[in-house]
Order: sequence, then C-alpha cells, then structure tokens
Amino acid sequence: MQATRQYIRVARSPWRRGLLAVNVAATGAIVAVPVLIVIDPAFRVDAASVAMVAVLVAIAVFAALWVPTHLRAMITQPRIWLDGDCLVLHDPALFRRDEPISRADIRYVRRFDGDWGEKLLSCRLSPFRERATVAVRFAHPRRFPAARFSLYSNAVWSYSRRLLPPIPLPMATVNYSGFTFRAADQDEAIVLLRSWLERG
Repeated sequence: MQATRQYIRVARSPWRRGLLAVNVAATGAIVAVPVLIVIDPAFRVDAASVAMVAVLVAIAVFAALWVPTHLRAMITQPRIWLDGDCLVLHDPALFRRDEPISRADIRYVRRFDGDWGEKLLSCRLSPFRERATVAVRFAHPRRFPAARFSLYSNAVWSYSRRLLPPIPLPMATVNYSGFTFRAADQDEAIVLLRSWLERG
C-alpha cells in the first residue's frame, strides 16, 4: 500500500541537462537533412547516392533507439522505496516496470567506494558518470526481469559511451551478485536500508 512506502532518496544527475543539449542537436541534424534534400536541388543530387541513403537510414535507426532512451532518462526521476518485505526499484530509463527485490534476497547494505572488496558481478542503477555511494549485496545471484532489453536501452548507453569506461547497467539475462546506486544522502540511505533489513 502507498502508506507503507519509505523512500530512499536517489541523487539526480546534472548530466541529464547535458543529454538535453545533445538530443536537441541530434534531432536538429536529423530534421535538417531531409529539409535540405527538399529545398536544395544540388543537395538532393548528392543525397541520391547509395552511400548517402545508407547513412541517412543508419542515422534514422540509431535515433529511433537513442533519442527515446535518452528522453526517458532526462524527464524521469529514478526512485527506490521500501514497501513491506520488498525493496522496489523504479527507473523508466532502465526498467520496463517496477523491479521488486525481496528482503530475503538481500545479504547486506554498505557504503560503496568503488570496490566491493571481493570479486563479483554487479550492476549500477544509473547510466551517468557520478560515483555510486551505496552497495546492496544479494544473498544469491539474481536477475533483473524488468530490465529493458539491451537493444532498446542498455546497449544504447554502452554504444554512446564507447570511448569511456563501461558502466555495468542491469540486464534481464544476467545474474548479478548486487547493485550500486548514488544516494542523495548516503548515511540516511544506509541507516534506513539496514533498519529495514533488521526487521526481517
């Protein structure tokens, strides 16, 4: 029930504004090309070549995947809340629907400084560059069934950041031992999560 929810405040990335500028520029470029083809005969002749058509198709396909994914990240606010015996993850940029995690599936919660202290496969609940501050370790490796299919979400982030260190985002087909996120208030988030775990 709504009244039982306890919200963990998640930090909102300032990089979302940068995405807005990137998408405005990309959309403008995509729109400008067909406009030039129509109004400029000389440009229309060049664009009739097979190579130019192939480029335009590639841009359209990439934009169809890239722009909606980035728009979801810009206009939505990721949320985490506690609802009874479940920790619920909500982020339309990464998940098709809310992702509930049972209290019994969580081993511990701790501060995160970039190193788990053990070798394990984990994911991060943000495609942005800020450092994660809270780590949630699972009792047993588990998947994120609600994670968006890679072609429509996570792969887009990976390709757009190919020259940067990779960000391990949740995938529906991979078993993870835990996840990290950036809390608005690290101490508050850890105290609330640990208190919730102890009640189990």
